[in-house]
Amino acid sequence: FVLVCPSQHPLARRMRALQWQDIAPEAFIANRLCAGLQVPALDALVQQAPLMVLSTASLLSFLRAGAGVTLLPALAVPRDAGWVQRPMAYPELQRHLHVVLRDDRSPMPAAQALVDAVFAEAERWRPDGG
Repeated sequence: FVLVCPSQHPLARRMRALQWQDIAPEAFIANRLCAGLQVPALDALVQQAPLMVLSTASLLSFLRAGAGVTLLPALAVPRDAGWVQRPMAYPELQRHLHVVLRDDRSPMPAAQALVDAVFAEAERWRPDGG
């Protein structure tokens, strides 16, 4: 998970991994993805958040309007010039990716292409650089 904010937000200029105290004074917009991580410090931010937005598209609209900052999986953030992602200093803010395949037969070519693309993209975003 990464902190997401508009490019003009003060936290966008921070180059180091962010701490909870960096986010606490900001207007934090909670979302369903960060609410399910079961990290006590994040749970406290979620409980105090003035907004809980369930749709990622709506959440990004609130961010674009300057309503606050949020945490999202890095892959959920659109790649355009309007957003900045900043890493958090906490390894527990990770999700694990699992793919289930049948042992008794190979996946269809389209399914295999999807699996290959998912793993390639996940590898690109690994915190340790792959």
